[in-house]
This record gives sequence, structure tokens and C-alpha cells, in this order.
Amino acid sequence: MPAAEQLVIRSARDDDAEAVAQILNAAIAGRASTARLEPIAVEQQRARLRAYGERYPFWVAAGEDVSGRGVAAWCTVAPWSERSGYDLTAEVSVYVAPDRQRRGIGAKLLRHAIAEAPRLDIEVYVARIFTHNPASLNLFERFDFQRWGTMRGVARLDGVVRDVAILGRRV
Repeated sequence: MPAAEQLVIRSARDDDAEAVAQILNAAIAGRASTARLEPIAVEQQRARLRAYGERYPFWVAAGEDVSGRGVAAWCTVAPWSERSGYDLTAEVSVYVAPDRQRRGIGAKLLRHAIAEAPRLDIEVYVARIFTHNPASLNLFERFDFQRWGTMRGVARLDGVVRDVAILGRRV
């Protein structure tokens, strides 16, 4: 499998929808990195990809591998709020395929998102991360995201009430 250095970060395309959906569906099943509870269909994911654009991009880390599934991970930048006064702030999310985790790919994507923030006219990134997901918390904290607070008991996953940490940093 490609190392993080061999992967190219690029804007997601329609033909990435299947791989992106597979990564998201694995995260849904794992119940540690998304509050989405139902799997997403490829066509739904394709529509989601099309909703992203220049200011709020959807990037993939991709490379060719023997399995034919070139997308190893993805990262989104999304509006933090629909209220225009918050336009300087965006939410950043990173998802890595289970068989590609702990190889530096998430770090490569997060580093890219931080570097792109000035071009996107973003001054602050926020991230919502379940407190029972130490790997994601550690990733963001390595990039100087600070814990700005914890929302207690705001999600229920399979009958278990979960807390969400809010992390942020100026970029």
C-alpha cells in the first residue's frame, strides 16, 4: 500500500464516490468518528461530493494500489455556520480507510487543509471529535488544535450517550 508520501492530495471527483462512501461507511460502523448511523449509498455520496466547491473543498489522498482502490483518505472543509458573521471559521474533518490508518495519511491531509486555509479565506478551523476517539483527538492536537470545550451527552450511538470535544485553532 502507498505510504503517505506517495499519495497525491487532489479535489474529489465523481468517480471517487464509491471509495469515499466505503471509508465513510467503515467509520459509521465503527461508531467512533461520525454521528451518522446509517450507511451512505454511492449515489448519495456522489451528490455530497458535488455540493463542495472552491471555498469549501472536498479533498482525497489518492494513489494507485494493487486493489484498484486509490483513495486512501479524505478531508472536507465545511461552513461552521450558515450565519455570514462566522464566514472566517470552517469545520475540518478527516477520514482514513481502516486499512490505511496510522501511516501519516490523516496528518498529510490535515497539514494540507491548514496550508490551504489562507487561500480559502479561512482564519479559524474547528473540529468536532468524539471523546472516545483518542486517535483523532491526538491527530488534531499534534497540529496545535486546542480543546475549546466538551459538549456532554449530545450523541447517542447504539444506545450509548457520547460526548463531543470541540477543538479549534487559528490558521
